[in-house]
Amino acid sequence: MTDEYQILEEEDKLLGTWRQLQDAVETIGPDVYKNAAGNVNAGVRSRRGMRKLFSLIREIIRTGIERDKDVRSLRRMNKKVEKK
Repeated sequence: MTDEYQILEEEDKLLGTWRQLQDAVETIGPDVYKNAAGNVNAGVRSRRGMRKLFSLIREIIRTGIERDKDVRSLRRMNKKVEKK
């Protein structure tokens, strides 16, 4: 797999996870409001959803770091090729 292809693949993964995170936030919102109004079951659902948010955030961070490393190494390789 070429470096450029891998970067595009990681970008797709990053954006896909970002969309999942946005959807999860929208899904949890009503339960947070219900919990604030006193609905205990909604509190359980919202906390469960927030745990999923944390895992999605970790995945976004991990994917972003990997992508940034790949981009930096590709740029370094391109600079070395240009110097020759």
